[in-house]
Amino acid sequence: MRIFTRLSAVMRRRKKPTPQKNSTPIDPVRLAAYHLAEVLDSLCCREAGGHFQCDEADAIACVLAEAGRVREAESWLAGHAEADIYGDAHYQGTERPEGDTDMLPVAVDIREYVAALVA
Repeated sequence: MRIFTRLSAVMRRRKKPTPQKNSTPIDPVRLAAYHLAEVLDSLCCREAGGHFQCDEADAIACVLAEAGRVREAESWLAGHAEADIYGDAHYQGTERPEGDTDMLPVAVDIREYVAALVA
């Protein structure tokens, strides 16, 4: 519920861009990504990110990064990764299930991961 309250507050106080005469039109997807990035602060990322599947979190990060909001994409995935468990795409821990004889997992570098998403 807190997320919807924050989104409502941001939407109420946002300034609607007005195109200048002879300017390029505003890309609606880039504008939507801009407003999404405004809502996804670090607290929101930690609270909501873990409730998304890895591919859903990747899709949101990809939209943000493609719209030029790379830092917010990284923050979003870092918040999502806090809830990932061993074997998930963004797992940050070093623990493994008991009895697993594979090598210890290596934490995913979120910055490199986002760069690869949009490459």
